[in-house]
Amino acid sequence: MRRKLVVPAIFLLLVTLTGLAGAQDKLSGRWEGKLASPQGERPTVMIFKKNGEGYTGRSMGLRPGTEVELKDVKLDGSTVTAKADLETPQAVITINYSFKLDGETLKGQGSLDFGGQSMALDIDLKRVSADTEGALTSAPPAGA
Repeated sequence: MRRKLVVPAIFLLLVTLTGLAGAQDKLSGRWEGKLASPQGERPTVMIFKKNGEGYTGRSMGLRPGTEVELKDVKLDGSTVTAKADLETPQAVITINYSFKLDGETLKGQGSLDFGGQSMALDIDLKRVSADTEGALTSAPPAGA
């Protein structure tokens, strides 16, 4: 009788552990969508990667073919925050990102101050894959 219970219990334990090991991190992956600014709407891509207890990330730059490192990436419950430094001819501009994570969507803003002028960038992203190594240059057309 005992042997009949042990085999199903071991099987159930293995299935549970396999499911936990294969579970996707809730932030890691490739996120694509759109960024709306005072200059208009454009496609964007962000990639977040689990790194020990924290995260690293990168985003499409403002110029075609460039990318920007995301720093201080933090996930606290459903709130994601990060920073990015953009080098411009006039100065280095820091963008402070704040998102709400809801399943496979990230929505939020990037805020920056340029010469005393505050600006907000509305960002709407969807996870399209678990890929954390791919190129950032391709994104869907704005409005897609």
